[in-house]
Amino acid sequence: MNLKSKKTTIASAVAAVIGVTAMLPTTASAVGLADGTYNMIINSTPYSGGYDFGSDGAWNSSFTFSCLPGTKGCTSNAMYDDTAAQPVNGKYAGAADGVQGTVGISVSGGVITGTGLFEFDTIPGTAGGDFAQYGNSSAFTGTIDNAGNISLTPTGILATVGDFPSLVDEAWNVDNFNGGTGAGTNFVPNPANSNTAYDSFSTGTATNAAGTINGAVYDGTTAILVKGGSIGDAWGGFFGAQYLEVWNVSFVPTTIPVPAAVWLFGSGLMGLVGVARRRKSKS
Repeated sequence: MNLKSKKTTIASAVAAVIGVTAMLPTTASAVGLADGTYNMIINSTPYSGGYDFGSDGAWNSSFTFSCLPGTKGCTSNAMYDDTAAQPVNGKYAGAADGVQGTVGISVSGGVITGTGLFEFDTIPGTAGGDFAQYGNSSAFTGTIDNAGNISLTPTGILATVGDFPSLVDEAWNVDNFNGGTGAGTNFVPNPANSNTAYDSFSTGTATNAAGTINGAVYDGTTAILVKGGSIGDAWGGFFGAQYLEVWNVSFVPTTIPVPAAVWLFGSGLMGLVGVARRRKSKS
């Protein structure tokens, strides 16, 4: 076999593989977010002489009671890496890792499920003192569509707040408040006999008494997830208080999906090249 025929044989093999891979389905289930597992990183609030929420055109990670983040007179709380944070009432799930938190998720066909990892740094100095969320993401559910719109329900988070030692391991972001706050108000949980009406994060809108904030869809880099709700009855005197929580998130793959094209080029192509070489040796 001469050099020209060898090149022709290998070129034919490559063309055959390319012809097969051209027919393979894509695995993407969202904008720049293929099916697979990820660490959803809750980015720390940028710090430069003070905390500015929304000044860069997007809401940064923050938490507030009652007011909108960053408004004048608002005691909004930045979210940042607590490199020297102490446990809050003995509970703390953060890490000195440069981010506010990490949530393990799996994405398949636009459906989000938690994989168990949930690390979240303390939010310092809220209206009830330092505030800590913890638990795992196993019960988290959500969706992400082809336009990058995200909805995430963080079911099962527990929390504690520093100024109230009795409030430890209480279910967080459960909104079962319907307006009744004291004796004689005939409070009825929502839903009627449950304490599991978890508020969902969204790239849409979140509203409390102070107004509305809008999240930003996933654009291949980050998304802004917002959540507004009323604190559930497990929280004593906080029951019924409104809050807003904002996560500026990015996604880091923990498993890199291997498309069939890689397998075909890695083994299928080599197999075809091997056939070409065997044919050469016989010629």
